[in-house]
Amino acid sequence: MACKKIREYDSKRLLKEHFKRLCGRELPIKSAQVTESTDFNELAQKEPWLSSCKFVINLLTAWSQKLYHSIGITRQYFQKKEQVIERD
Repeated sequence: MACKKIREYDSKRLLKEHFKRLCGRELPIKSAQVTESTDFNELAQKEPWLSSCKFVINLLTAWSQKLYHSIGITRQYFQKKEQVIERD
């Protein structure tokens, strides 16, 4: 059977969902997906941890999936949302 690559976001979401179903415990995985059409205010309401925690932004370039960059973010979410938009 052929294997299809899935995004890191989807793998974490699936792992968290099935771990809770099978083991009855919650994994402390927090992830959110941002695209060019993402409304940051709506995302912050859906994922409240974004406005209070430090997090890492993983950028995946559309033209080459081999170029994968991780940028450590140490400031608050709303100060960095402009940087995410500029990099798209």
